[in-house]
Amino acid sequence: MSTQTEAEVNISEIIRKHAKDISAPSEMFGKIAIQIIICDNGEKVMAVKVPKSILPGVQMNYTNIMKAAKQQFHDYYIIFIRNFEIESHEDGRPASRSTIEKTWLANACFPFLLTGTRTDVRGVNDMVVNVLLERRTSFSRSEMDAIGAGLNGLLGKNYIVDVNHHTKN
Repeated sequence: MSTQTEAEVNISEIIRKHAKDISAPSEMFGKIAIQIIICDNGEKVMAVKVPKSILPGVQMNYTNIMKAAKQQFHDYYIIFIRNFEIESHEDGRPASRSTIEKTWLANACFPFLLTGTRTDVRGVNDMVVNVLLERRTSFSRSEMDAIGAGLNGLLGKNYIVDVNHHTKN
């Protein structure tokens, strides 16, 4: 196991402090990793990769954790996603790319509900994945753009995050 960076240790401590109801072993906090994505417009997205056993606690205490994380990392737009890289599977194979993509899309859009995705093919090698959120989302346009850029950096596809105006949610 590699050692954590100072930023990863700081995020781990924030999560540990604000999510006391997590019943995960303490060594799981040492497996929290960070990936930084720099957007075209210069905005920085911090993708915090959290073990599966800790992620529900992060989501239950999302507001307090985000508030504390923003105080320390105010230059970054922060998203919490599941860390698939540390998980072992029964058959020895890693999770499929589609499973990772589906999970990370939902994780990155938290606390709002992902209502669907739509792929628009523009040309032979040009496609856009539209990530559609529930109508009651309070993400600003710049936050949705940051989430899309973060997903692009993580998954290598062109993502556009927007509100789904065609549902009753």
